[in-house]
Amino acid sequence: MEFCLNIFNPDMDTGSVIQSPSKPPSSPSPSFASTVKVRKADLAHEFWKGVKRDKSHYTVLKDEKQWDEWKGQTIATIYAHGCENIISSSYNPVTPEDMILLFQEQQKYMFDVLTFILRTPMGKQFVRHHENTRDAQSVWRDPIGYGFLSIEGRR
Repeated sequence: MEFCLNIFNPDMDTGSVIQSPSKPPSSPSPSFASTVKVRKADLAHEFWKGVKRDKSHYTVLKDEKQWDEWKGQTIATIYAHGCENIISSSYNPVTPEDMILLFQEQQKYMFDVLTFILRTPMGKQFVRHHENTRDAQSVWRDPIGYGFLSIEGRR
């Protein structure tokens, strides 16, 4: 009876082959009879396969008077979509490579969302300010700071 061994090794590419026993050994044995493909975990790929994400799930901010309600709903949806790293101003992935790739995919998705939902004059300005870098984390940070300082946003 053969078994499949799924191993995460960040240094190996998908499709790398390692030697694996044809059956679980009762004691260590130097002879390995069959090969098993090692699948590298791909968090960025899993991000798109997981939760159904749609920018229409987000509330559009058309008037700064909606700020408090909009912010609460938006944060809840961001968490439901698994993009909470974007709203953490201190988050910066350093390793492993999959975490960096995942954050890049979250950035792409959330930049598109923020472009769609920030419809106030200031919101559009925040998006335009970061359109070259497509840095959703910075686009999020700008209205948060503005919202807490804005007289309109506090009414």
